[in-house]
Amino acid sequence: EEAEPEDMDPYDLADPVDILSPLNKQCSDFQNMLVDKSWKIRKEALDHLVPLAEGTLKIQPSNDFGAIVTPLCKIISKDANIVVVQLAVKSLGGIAKGLRKGYSNYAKRDRDSVPV
Repeated sequence: EEAEPEDMDPYDLADPVDILSPLNKQCSDFQNMLVDKSWKIRKEALDHLVPLAEGTLKIQPSNDFGAIVTPLCKIISKDANIVVVQLAVKSLGGIAKGLRKGYSNYAKRDRDSVPV
């Protein structure tokens, strides 16, 4: 009998995509907006990040996501606005999914920031 070929993982076939450059072009003050006191400003920043994070199959791991992951974890654990928290969860999930093993560095460092 002929052995069935293994299912190919589309992630393995995809080229990594830099999402930080387009994010910075769309939202030049993203880092400051993400930690702004106004929930509307934080939401606006996350509105730029969510489609990039969720819509990219394989995210280029060479980028430093620490400056994004740490504030996202703080939003998830402490923000009072549920809409902002939901967007932060979507963003973090998309980044983790797109980086896969590359996300483990951030997960270990920020694991105490997010309640399980």
